[in-house]
Amino acid sequence: MTNETATVVKEEVAKEEADMLPVYDVLVERSNNEIIGAEVFAHEIPVLKALHGEEHVYFKGYEVGTDIEDVEPAYEVSTETNAALVLRSLHAKYNQNGQPEVVSRVYRDADELSAKMGLKKSKGRAKAVPASENIDNRKTAKAPAKAK
Repeated sequence: MTNETATVVKEEVAKEEADMLPVYDVLVERSNNEIIGAEVFAHEIPVLKALHGEEHVYFKGYEVGTDIEDVEPAYEVSTETNAALVLRSLHAKYNQNGQPEVVSRVYRDADELSAKMGLKKSKGRAKAVPASENIDNRKTAKAPAKAK
């Protein structure tokens, strides 16, 4: 293997490692009788806490209030780490069920998401998903008006 080939291989490995994100097992108390287990990325945990309350979202197998730095991830997965795309994904996943602004309350924009969670910044200024692109499941479908 030449030095040039070795450099390319090292860059490919570094790129793959940079795109690996840890996934955590969390439990979410939705009511006194309902606890749901979920596997989520670290950047989803603040959104879940905003939705359900700080004390109702905790790591499976750990005491309530354990900090994420003290938790062993369940596994790692290779996924998109561009902050703008991750923010769009968060809006699509969590801005439903009457909570249209929950993600915006946690992360104002992709720059803030990148700064808090160490995700890649996109080129240019990334913005939150426009309201026109948000799915609102509260609205009922209306039939088109009949032509007279």
